[in-house]
Amino acid sequence: MYMQVGTYQSGLARYRCLRGTREGYHAFLHACLIKCGKSASPRLLDAITREFDWRWTVNALRVRDIAPRGSRTTTRRWLICSSR
Repeated sequence: MYMQVGTYQSGLARYRCLRGTREGYHAFLHACLIKCGKSASPRLLDAITREFDWRWTVNALRVRDIAPRGSRTTTRRWLICSSR
């Protein structure tokens, strides 16, 4: 998820990653996955990883005041409407 933050003099667009790179994504993901144990099915691990990514992205958008704060339903409606 990138957002254009400006343009260089050459006309090339400059982007910024909304998720950030120093937030410790993999450390938190590992902590989340270790709780389900090593015996979880690949399907369950996939579902957990997708849910983790969703929450991580929404949190990054909320921290930067791009997504509205509120329930998950409010955020999902905002994402659907803003993508149209």
